[in-house]
Amino acid sequence: MTQEDLAINLFEATLELQLKQETPDPPEALNTVPILSLQDIPKKPVHVPTEVGNINGVKVLQHDLFTLDFLYAEVVFNMETLKPDLLPLLPLCWLKDFKEFVDFLEIVKDKGVVVQLRHQTMFLLQTRNDLTFSK
Repeated sequence: MTQEDLAINLFEATLELQLKQETPDPPEALNTVPILSLQDIPKKPVHVPTEVGNINGVKVLQHDLFTLDFLYAEVVFNMETLKPDLLPLLPLCWLKDFKEFVDFLEIVKDKGVVVQLRHQTMFLLQTRNDLTFSK
């Protein structure tokens, strides 16, 4: 397949996708989408019992909620000391998803870790036993 053929295929696929996205969904499809009302939302926030401790001198917040033995880790960095000329490079950190390091089936089998990216850099731990949490 030539570069021109690839460009044509990409253009056609883009047009097809654009048409699908711009075509309104039929009412029967819209009726299957769950809708929350104000009464469905609790008036008081859910209390999450949180322990404050540290790992190697770093402040850590931990809760013991049921997660099917998966460890969810979210790491937030203080960026006040980041040099302004490095700010344009920050989005590169958000693109990392660690998929090349972790096989999903191995994670499930070993009751390992789920890494989530929410506009912060995340790190990967193998199991809960890797943590030494101290209060």
